[in-house]
Amino acid sequence: MGQVKESYVIPQFDLNLQKPENSKFVSYSQFSNFKKCPLYWKLCHIDKLKDREASIHTVFGDAMHSIIQMWVKVLFTETIKKSEEVDFSELLKQELKTNYAAEVEKQGKHFSTKEELTEFYLDGLEILQYLRKHRSAYFSKKYEMLVGTEIPILLPPDPNKPNVVLMGYLDMVIQNTKTGRYRIVDFKTSTKGWNQWDKKDEVKTAQLVLYKVYFSQQYNIPIDMIDIEYMILKRKLDPDSLWAQKRIQMFEPSNGKVTCNKVTKMFQEFLDSCFLPDGSYNTTYNFQAKTGRNFFNCRYCEFREREDLCPVSKRIIL
Repeated sequence: MGQVKESYVIPQFDLNLQKPENSKFVSYSQFSNFKKCPLYWKLCHIDKLKDREASIHTVFGDAMHSIIQMWVKVLFTETIKKSEEVDFSELLKQELKTNYAAEVEKQGKHFSTKEELTEFYLDGLEILQYLRKHRSAYFSKKYEMLVGTEIPILLPPDPNKPNVVLMGYLDMVIQNTKTGRYRIVDFKTSTKGWNQWDKKDEVKTAQLVLYKVYFSQQYNIPIDMIDIEYMILKRKLDPDSLWAQKRIQMFEPSNGKVTCNKVTKMFQEFLDSCFLPDGSYNTTYNFQAKTGRNFFNCRYCEFREREDLCPVSKRIIL
């Protein structure tokens, strides 16, 4: 993909994790897809009727992740002066160009325009410049240490299903050198930020809760020493707002003991529904189609017109 994508981890967190052979891999995105619509999960993962298709949003998101991770590494492992010298304009231009070209080659077609790519480039540049200008509001070199970027989680979440392995990567982990606490930060690109419905969406906010639980297990860290935060990167600001606006929105979802137990229970229900003890798919489960609120799940689903795969009469209206 891009030119600056790389992981970084301090030696004591480098476990040299290896993907076990003959295992089924699960991820937060699989769990999220199942919770929204079990049939969609089945069509994608059991029937293998869908490959990941890129969009301008995924290309942009990948580029922003890579550049911010690289910049944070420079900030913490080198000097503030060096981080000020990072050429965001050229890096973003190259990342978007390289990532887009790679996806076009994969898909065999264009899925954006020069005008749209330029718009996303300018939006991204605004975000990156804002982050650099307001660096001290988000990172403290005095009291913080970068543990790593793209830190892996690779373990069986259910000991009774050792061949089903959770695979995830943490965008960034920082440790407070005064308190010893760890902060997991996940970057989310968004058009206008998260609204109240986004913040109340248990499945949407579950990602970092799951990562908190399994980061604790993977790296033997007390779970009550781990904090989580979403760093939401907003492409657009409200032109009619009477108040000063930020390009970056920070959000810490509920992640206490009760919430962690609730989310891991939901994740276990997903594992029990979709996988047998030997790790094979549970093909006898009743994978029902769910429309979601106001038919949101169906709106952009590529199977919405396929009566042979997803009959309208059998969709559960929620």
